[in-house]
Amino acid sequence: FSTGLRHTQTGNLMKEKRDRLFKRGRPNIRPLIIEENGKPHKDIGLLWVAYKKGSFPLFPTGMKEPEFFQYVLKLSDEHGLYVAEDFNKEYEGSGPIAVISVKTDGWKVEPHTNFFHWATARNKLRSTVAFFQMVRYQKIGCCVVYSLIDSKPLFDKVQEYGVLNYVGRIPNGDMRGDEYMYMIRGKKK
Repeated sequence: FSTGLRHTQTGNLMKEKRDRLFKRGRPNIRPLIIEENGKPHKDIGLLWVAYKKGSFPLFPTGMKEPEFFQYVLKLSDEHGLYVAEDFNKEYEGSGPIAVISVKTDGWKVEPHTNFFHWATARNKLRSTVAFFQMVRYQKIGCCVVYSLIDSKPLFDKVQEYGVLNYVGRIPNGDMRGDEYMYMIRGKKK
């Protein structure tokens, strides 16, 4: 009995913490719009600016704008692409602060986020918690996150909001070093 009560109290504390984080509004996670009326959407223009400022270290370097557009188009065929919008000083209010690519096999979801150069630490925390809160209620089996050491503090902090669980360390899991694995269950059973 006491274990269930303790779990409920912990869950309530995490919900209160999420409520405080989103007190002034929740970041918006929406699908990336690539084209509109046969022309690149303004989302692509923002991605282009972020690319030129070095926000996508895993993208090929030195692309021109048409090549970049084709690259994003190809990426969108392979992954679901989303934009995270939050309050930021770069905008008069809210605007895009990250692009999230989501690889899925219909059961397992593996997201990867590229935060734009102008995203603050608070933007990163708020949008990450909002994304995983959204994923918790999707009809998927689970969401798995692989992190390198530089992103581990963010995901450790996100755990405090009850939307992600630490699984363990994978020694040499990536050519850049150890990987840290996190997960959350979806609603598909």
